[in-house]
Amino acid sequence: MRLRKSGLAACVRKNRYTPIQWFKSFSNRRLSREYREWLIECDNIAEKYGLAQWTVSGLCLISGYKPENQPFPIENKWPRMRVITEQKDPLFLEWLVYEAHLLGLYVIQRAGSSESTIIRVSNFEPSEPLTNEHLPKRTSAFYFRTELPPGYPTEAAEKLTKDTRKLEKELLGRLGYKVQERLRTSKLVDKADKLRITESQLANRGLFEIVADIYPKGNESTDNQRRKTVKTQRNRMRKRLVAPYKSGEDKNTKNKGTLDFDDSSSES
Repeated sequence: MRLRKSGLAACVRKNRYTPIQWFKSFSNRRLSREYREWLIECDNIAEKYGLAQWTVSGLCLISGYKPENQPFPIENKWPRMRVITEQKDPLFLEWLVYEAHLLGLYVIQRAGSSESTIIRVSNFEPSEPLTNEHLPKRTSAFYFRTELPPGYPTEAAEKLTKDTRKLEKELLGRLGYKVQERLRTSKLVDKADKLRITESQLANRGLFEIVADIYPKGNESTDNQRRKTVKTQRNRMRKRLVAPYKSGEDKNTKNKGTLDFDDSSSES
């Protein structure tokens, strides 16, 4: 009760915020020295009971706040993945919070050394579309911060880092940024030259020559199976690396060559 009263006093209020009021008052609160000092008290209480700071401050100042219904962890001893932004554009922040929420993330706005969690008050998509004029540069839009408690397993931390990178790309794409897709690697890519994938049709003994190049120590009992394997690998590589770049004028190749390209493979 004492912490709630001191928090209300720091915000110059008699009653707790509604969720909407809490969201809209963020700018004023972060500029208040009294409020920032009060958050330090929240940190101390949260540390004592193993809670996250926003759990304590929300319980004190937000009417009807139920942390178990929020997408944020209640405790402070779990790994925490945060989306940090220093942007101030209201529309960008609205969309950032909305899209982050759909990915199970929460957003923290940073101003100097002060940080405040942006509480999402609506489950609906923002009414105004996010246009390019409201999009900051990709490098300054946001960044991820992962915090691990002491003793967290190394293997789990590595997986969390990979998950963070995937979420970062997903969030950028949802906001409208161009995200470069990485071509999946394959051991067969290293064989592309030996498989002679640039040749649309092999000479009569071309397949035999490829097998001999890849398997110099072949024998009669295995060469037959190896020719089938090489043929399959070559077809796969051509579909993956050649077919997507063939022009529309080259469609007649289907009737002349030995390979039947699946047009759908070039649309992925």
